[in-house]
Amino acid sequence: MRVLFLLLISVLSSNFPFIAIANAQTINPNACLEQIAKNEQWIVQDPKQYVCITNKPEFKSIAKTLCSADLSDTSKNYKTLQDFSEKIKAAWARFQSATTPGERTLASAELQDLQREQSTYGHTSGVWDALDAVNSAKYFCEQNPI
Repeated sequence: MRVLFLLLISVLSSNFPFIAIANAQTINPNACLEQIAKNEQWIVQDPKQYVCITNKPEFKSIAKTLCSADLSDTSKNYKTLQDFSEKIKAAWARFQSATTPGERTLASAELQDLQREQSTYGHTSGVWDALDAVNSAKYFCEQNPI
């Protein structure tokens, strides 16, 4: 079906050069891992590490939790955890800039609530366990390069 579609696009674009071929792009299977590496501030020494991680037997269960179905993006659960991280950074900034004891108390309570919510969400959604598993796989792949 895809070959037929590409053939049809090829014929149409040769007769009508203004037709854009937007659907013929391929999806990067490592996009999810690359985004996680960026968010978690990993230093990836060799792009082959992504291949090593995806070849690990536990990667399918990790990917179900952290990645979209086609591995082109991170999952909703992971993005929610990242949203918590951004809110925590903002709350931390408010705490640091608080000038009165009342402001500090409120900012501290907000910060603690957000940290508790993030922790609870991370555990119940399985994101913490999946991040731990992918981090272990990353470490294994660093120690045992392909």
